[in-house]
Amino acid sequence: MLSIKVNENGTLAIPADVMTKMGITKGGELYLCYEKGQYVLKSTNYDPLAELQKLCEGFADEMGWKTDEDIIQYCKTYRKAQYLNNVSND
Repeated sequence: MLSIKVNENGTLAIPADVMTKMGITKGGELYLCYEKGQYVLKSTNYDPLAELQKLCEGFADEMGWKTDEDIIQYCKTYRKAQYLNNVSND
């Protein structure tokens, strides 16, 4: 495990070798993700959309979606159902 110091201004000092391994450059950005009950720093080489696509792989086939419009329609229907559920619970 690696310890990273936080200075008075709240900035992190990440060792150069770790920055190189993670593909972080000076002035670059990191993602702070919440996963399984803990926060995790990820380099911007991490692509949240690609991660979501991996998690959903095969789901469109299971749902019978063939086009983008199928997915959009599902989302609209789902959001409406969620809204109606929230309204009826108020």
